[in-house]
Amino acid sequence: DPYKLLKKILTKNELVERETLLKEGFIDWDSKALVQSFVDACALHGRDSFTNIAMEIGKTKAEVIDYSKAFWKLGPIRIARSTWESWSSKIERSERRVARNIKLDQAGAIIISQYRNPWENIEFKKHGGLR
Repeated sequence: DPYKLLKKILTKNELVERETLLKEGFIDWDSKALVQSFVDACALHGRDSFTNIAMEIGKTKAEVIDYSKAFWKLGPIRIARSTWESWSSKIERSERRVARNIKLDQAGAIIISQYRNPWENIEFKKHGGLR
């Protein structure tokens, strides 16, 4: 049992400190696949969509919030530069795409709201290039 060995080596205070540090260090986030899933979920839903990210990766919203704070604060320092740049740019590109889609949806809703029966009243003109 590794814990018995630790009890022999470490003092009681050191054992308490170890437990505290382990709790702060996201020990259950040690899988590369889980971290990659977090990055993918951030890209899909946006970095602040904690509920959706949590459902996507099988963690609680509170766990995702805590991890996200550490990820964005410490990531640029502790993650390899090329990996960090790849992950952060993936998330930022996706967030821009989502924001653009929201604006397009809002513009479409405004246009549709101007018609009593949009299914019958809106005419779409065919533009060249699309077949």
